[in-house]
Amino acid sequence: TTALTLDAVDLQWAIILRIFMLIWYSPVEHVTVRNLTFRGPLDELTEYAFLPLLSSVEQLISLESSMKALTLEHVRNKVYYFNQEILYRQFSEMNIANLTINDAYMPHMLCPNRTSSFQYLNFSHNALTDELFQNCGTLMDLKLLILQKNKFESLRKVSVMTSRMKSLKYLDMSNNLLRHDGADVKCQWAESLTELDLSSNQLADAVFECLPVNIKKLSLQNNQISNIPRGMAELESLEELNLASNRLADLPGCSGFTSLQFLNI
Repeated sequence: TTALTLDAVDLQWAIILRIFMLIWYSPVEHVTVRNLTFRGPLDELTEYAFLPLLSSVEQLISLESSMKALTLEHVRNKVYYFNQEILYRQFSEMNIANLTINDAYMPHMLCPNRTSSFQYLNFSHNALTDELFQNCGTLMDLKLLILQKNKFESLRKVSVMTSRMKSLKYLDMSNNLLRHDGADVKCQWAESLTELDLSSNQLADAVFECLPVNIKKLSLQNNQISNIPRGMAELESLEELNLASNRLADLPGCSGFTSLQFLNI
């Protein structure tokens, strides 16, 4: 089989890692684990006890494997008082194309140490913040990034996060806490970015000062936009714009969007 799905996995960290090592050597290409719980006991899960095993895993995941995609959904961690960054490093260094970690209360993820093979990352429904992937230059092949339902607050920092992702095409930042106050701050989006979802945030009119110049599809649904300020945005490539569920009092002026084909208000 090339696909493996596990459900209701409730085991100690060390056992889970050993299972993962076995899968890595197998012909399986797509692995999905749902309702995953990591457990102790704590006295057996010190960093000292973990290091030999983690060292083996780290060497393993840097090698080529049949695995192309790993999906972890609904993850609960019942192990405390150890350095979680050791485990984040195992994920960030994986030599696979697609990685999903969904609903895991994950507060952080590390930038890969070397040029990564990731093309698709989905870290939705976690606790990630504006510090994610800042000054990270190793996600050169990343094309799709999904970060909905996290705790991002600064649209400018999100733009800076993407600035070195040279292949990024699609970014989903919906259902966060994003704001942009303008104040002459410069946004630095990836030039390759063509589709952006900013729906269900806290963005107002100033958002039009901070948008990717080559964007084609843009969703600003369910924000606090009352107007598109004239002369603020020249998005000549924009084809689709969703402004539904905002505070628009009149039809928006779209003279700066010369390629616009679809407008939802």
